[in-house]
Formats: sequence, C-alpha cells, structure tokens
Amino acid sequence: MKWRCMLCLLLALVTAFSLGTLTGRSTAAKPDTPSATETSSSTQSAVLSNDLVLLDVTPLCQYPDYPTGCEVITAVMALRYVGEVVTADELIDSCLPKNDAWYRRNGQLHGPDPRLCFAGDPRSRASYGCFAPVIETMLATYFGHPDRVLNTTHTSLDELCAYIDYGVPVLVWATMAMRPVTWKNSWWLPDNTLFTWPGNEHCLLLVGYDTENYYFNDPIEGTQVAYPKRTVEQRYADMGRQSLVITR
Repeated sequence: MKWRCMLCLLLALVTAFSLGTLTGRSTAAKPDTPSATETSSSTQSAVLSNDLVLLDVTPLCQYPDYPTGCEVITAVMALRYVGEVVTADELIDSCLPKNDAWYRRNGQLHGPDPRLCFAGDPRSRASYGCFAPVIETMLATYFGHPDRVLNTTHTSLDELCAYIDYGVPVLVWATMAMRPVTWKNSWWLPDNTLFTWPGNEHCLLLVGYDTENYYFNDPIEGTQVAYPKRTVEQRYADMGRQSLVITR
C-alpha cells in the first residue's frame, strides 16, 4: 500500500511539471481583465515565456503620408489586429473629428481643442495631434456604436498589461522616443482657456512586456521597439496616463 501511494505522488508531480512546461506560463497570478475582452482564442496570439508576453501585431509606419498621424496609425494597427479591414484615409476622412481653424485676435493665437478634435490634419507636418477622447470618438464612429471602445485613461501600465495577457493591445499616449515633454507652443481654446501643447507627444501601441521593458509597435519607426519600464511610466504620466482599448 505504501509503495502505491508513493507512485501516485510521483505521477502527480510529473504531470504538474509537464503541464507547466507545455504552457510556458509563469505560475504567478495575473490581474483580471474586463470580461468584454475575454475570448477563448485571445491568449493564443501571445508569445509566452517565463518573463515575456508579446503579441504578434503587424507594425505600420506613419511616414511619409501621415507625419503627424501617430494616433490614427496606432488605431489602424489595433483595428487590423482584431480583424477589421480599414485604412488610415478611411478613418481620417470619415471618422476623425479634426479642425484646422487657426486665427489671431488681438495678437493672440486661437485654435482647436485637441481633447475634442485633431488639431490640424494628420497628413500635414504643420499640425499637432489629439488626445484619447478624440480617438475614442473616431473608433465609436467607425464601429457605429461605442460598445467596442474602452477608455482606460488613468489606468496604470502594470494594470494595462492584463489586456496584453488576454491578447489585446493597448493604445498608449507617451512621447517620441520617450523623450521629455517640451512646453513651447500655446494658443487659446474655444472656451477661452490658454492651452500649451505637450511637445514630443506620441501615440504607440503597447504589445508586450517583460521584467525590464514595455514593448510597442511604434508608428514613427514602423517596427517593434522596447523601452525601459521606468522611462515609459514617466512619459505616460507626463501625458496624463491616457490609453484606449478596442475590445473583441
């Protein structure tokens, strides 16, 4: 009887080891992600190892056609990843709120609010960009309803990685090459408040993480890049911790 118990224990240990090896997952618990993103196939798109989770999302480059269109190109990458057949031109022309009305009054520059619309045109180098609510509106217009767009602004990057675990990339506002924000150009908004544009503003697609880095599809580079976690967290905070998710 004693040897049978020992044999059963040995078989149980071998089985547990084999399952852990086959899945390639760490045994550490991961945070839950909203049920809207949970699908039976979502985790199959992630490359998993002991300290790396990486999604296979095809990168796109914003140049030369969309020199200030990082937000739109990042959205296109996310849309195509979930199976949508869409182009940047379609989003810009039919879905993106944009305003290129600049004027001076009493010597003061007046212009659009980038929280409400794209300040300029993504095809123009003489433009600025927009913040998460604008791309949220663009995506809701594209889908015809807001149900598949989740504004995750103010969510920590660590919490956003729960979406990566479920095979869902995240649109993140940070800066170009994770350089510091520069505060130079200012104008008066339609509500008569003075606004200063955060120079180096950039939108990227978060596609992975490990113990040291966050991985992005960077529309400036047109490739996948890795940035140190601490630097990304600072730039993300500088930009108001803005982020969006397209649910399945």
